[in-house]
Amino acid sequence: STLHIDPVGVVTVNSFLEASGSTIKSVVSGSPATISMPSGIDNCFENLTLKDMNATGGASFTAAYGSVDQGNNTGIDFYPALHCEELNNPPTGTLYWVGGSGNWSDYANHWATSSGGTVFADSVPGVNDNVVFDQNSFNDADTVVLDIEASAKNMDWVDVAHTPLFNRQSNGLTLTGSLKFSSEMSISGGGHWRFESDTISTMDFANIPVLGTFTFLGDGEWTLLSDLVTSHVIRLYGGTLNTNGFDVSMHQFDATGFQGFTSLVLGSSTLSTALAFNSYGLTVLDAGTSTIVCNGFGLMRSYSYHNIELTSLGGELSGNFIANKVSISDSQYLGNSYNGGASPTIDSLIVNAGSTLHIDPVGVVTVNSFLEASGSTIKS
Repeated sequence: STLHIDPVGVVTVNSFLEASGSTIKSVVSGSPATISMPSGIDNCFENLTLKDMNATGGASFTAAYGSVDQGNNTGIDFYPALHCEELNNPPTGTLYWVGGSGNWSDYANHWATSSGGTVFADSVPGVNDNVVFDQNSFNDADTVVLDIEASAKNMDWVDVAHTPLFNRQSNGLTLTGSLKFSSEMSISGGGHWRFESDTISTMDFANIPVLGTFTFLGDGEWTLLSDLVTSHVIRLYGGTLNTNGFDVSMHQFDATGFQGFTSLVLGSSTLSTALAFNSYGLTVLDAGTSTIVCNGFGLMRSYSYHNIELTSLGGELSGNFIANKVSISDSQYLGNSYNGGASPTIDSLIVNAGSTLHIDPVGVVTVNSFLEASGSTIKS
């Protein structure tokens, strides 16, 4: 069902609200409607779609698994990767892997309550559990198999020995805190990674290439402590991703603003994409002295970028962006926009010898200080 609420006035619900599997939105797009419930009531809904809604009155409102934030919502916490049961009944503490090779789901034999311990957990780790793999976890080149869709708070492999393998198969892992890998380990499998948090977290991949799509959700901030190399997509749906001067290589970067505020802080990083860089959904971009390498398409929102390189045959750099330097190789298109043309402003434009640059006749490409085009072709 879909419920449309008038933004004039307040709908007060005194004791019980059931809305899982429904859509609730304001009658007037862009004008928030208000639902009020008193303090002491904890609401959690799954598969709920919300747009232009304001939750007040003191009660908690959580849109959990499968829920969609269509924008302009306040007073509501979104956790689309987590079920209400996980959020309402959170386990707490730290669990330690013991016993060498095994399946993540086998908590009775592998998830101990102390390092090297023999007292085991009564369930698999949850979103509020720290999970630790350390010097007491393995006796050989053992394998941890992620045989289920799993979750944890912080995951730490820093002190492992005996070169273990983390085989993720095709299952996903949701982390609500930080991640630390070790150069002594290896990783296989291509399940998705979900980082979902409203706090500050760090990620140290120990420069190990990893497979699987990365999705960032919530209002948190994630800071890299190492390079990140993946052949899959990185999606920034909510929060701040700070690459912290480390390099990131991926198939595609996609900032959609799916959950509202999104911020990308690059410092001196080099971001390399095999297909596309899409910043149209970014709320804030701090480009620093970074370089963005697009081996395909660059869909650039109207922000200031530092260096941009467009390298693959038939690529396109679109948008009313500002850049310190743009370098063109092979046959590329500049200034195109899905809105019917664009007018980028570039301090230095370099069209490398042997390359062809196609410029959209709708709009103007402004070059402020330097143009290098010897040995190239430039055409409309």
